[in-house]
Amino acid sequence: GVQQEQRKLALDAQDMEGLRILIVDDNANAREIVQNILESFKFKPTAVDGGEAAIIELESAQRQSNPYGLVLMDWMMPGVDGLETIKRIQKNSNLSQTPAFVMVTAFSRDDLLQSAQGVHLDGLLVKPVSPSTLLDAILNALGKEAFQRTRKYEKHVNAQDAIESLQGSYVLLVEDNEINMELALELLQSAGIKVDTATNGAQAVEKVKLTDYDGVLMDCQMPIMDGFEATHQIRQDPHTKDLPILAMTANAMVGDKEKCIEWGMNDHIPKPIDVTQLFITMARWIKPVHTDTSILPPYNDTETLPNIPELEVNNTLIRMGGNIKLLRKLIGRFSETQADVIVRIKEALASDNIKVALLEVHTFKSLAGTIGAVQIADNAQILENMFKNNTTQGRDEAIDTLEIDLINLLSKIHSVYGTPFETIHHSENGRIIMDKETLTTKLQHFNKQLIELDADATTTLIELHDELSEFKEMKKIQKLVNEFEYEDAQKELLRLADTLEISISA
Repeated sequence: GVQQEQRKLALDAQDMEGLRILIVDDNANAREIVQNILESFKFKPTAVDGGEAAIIELESAQRQSNPYGLVLMDWMMPGVDGLETIKRIQKNSNLSQTPAFVMVTAFSRDDLLQSAQGVHLDGLLVKPVSPSTLLDAILNALGKEAFQRTRKYEKHVNAQDAIESLQGSYVLLVEDNEINMELALELLQSAGIKVDTATNGAQAVEKVKLTDYDGVLMDCQMPIMDGFEATHQIRQDPHTKDLPILAMTANAMVGDKEKCIEWGMNDHIPKPIDVTQLFITMARWIKPVHTDTSILPPYNDTETLPNIPELEVNNTLIRMGGNIKLLRKLIGRFSETQADVIVRIKEALASDNIKVALLEVHTFKSLAGTIGAVQIADNAQILENMFKNNTTQGRDEAIDTLEIDLINLLSKIHSVYGTPFETIHHSENGRIIMDKETLTTKLQHFNKQLIELDADATTTLIELHDELSEFKEMKKIQKLVNEFEYEDAQKELLRLADTLEISISA
């Protein structure tokens, strides 16, 4: 039917901020014209010169949890044309979040519609493009409601509602990486959520047996016991078979969520953590029965961040809910813990331990993404794929590139943040090591935990692993602790102490 009145679109600067639009056109002048128009409307446009470049850009945006909302796709381009590009994007298993598509052409509209049969298009725009026709095409593609209540606004409101519903809940955070744990703890506790922690799956299984949690946030890749096996074991207990368990992983590809659900998890939260998505997903599953609320003070808005071109600070702060103090802290922790990551990767390769090298680069990729070092995270992803596929050609070059980029980033972090690199103690081969007094204290504490059958021994084991992983006794201890053979592990620890010439007797 005919509508009774002209549609009224409530548009202002806030409505249009935040919508990312990808321009795909082989003509440089056309790209520049459209980009200028979109910027004048306060959109966030990016331009590429062809179909293959568009796919690469969309995959990169999704990995960063900052996908495009719309693509303006030219039809006739050399190589892969616009229609074929859209087909590939819609079938791409790495792109679970497919944007809206507006096809742009200087050719016949009827010919395009004929050729596009079987391809879903959200709009069509005929060149030459004017500001009004371009805006109208975007509005028609996304719909009036998409601008009156934008996704950005909806997510903000939904996140606030989610936080209110989660206040007072008690969750177990299972995460082996200190930086990721600090980030998650800060976000959760600031929302009035009580948090207990575990550093590996085995410890999580034991804690779930003893404590009535409202939900579990489970990292997937951890030493001793990963998140998949931990979830599987938790589900075997009738008392925890329905406990909400949400996976957290840096692999944000299609199929990862399905794998998590197959192992018994309820849902999937990709890393780097997006604070909005985190709370919305948690609220979908976690219904608190506790009433112990403890909301922390609001963030300090007077905090500032020096500019480092290699860090995408704005998008990172959005993910962290604007917590500048937290981001500063995480940048400092990154520089402390990852300064020698390339050394650790090379050591693992020298001993033909691809599994350790893969874990190192996976963790590094996740942490780089967390602080907004997008280019380094992307390069780390390339290296991680090489390890997964046993690709050796070009691997050394990829490692060298990553090392150069890391040195450059750490140098700039050091210069503007004053990161205390001098507090990091290295051995001759570049590994971070404890002084003997600290190591003795740690080993004595570990020995006492093993004697008392303390489940927190798994946490201490993680702290000691990097320091002592080259000792054969440490490998045996790890296996025994994983199997809860604490008595035999304690005997092996005494042998290790003798080797180190350290007294740890109780």
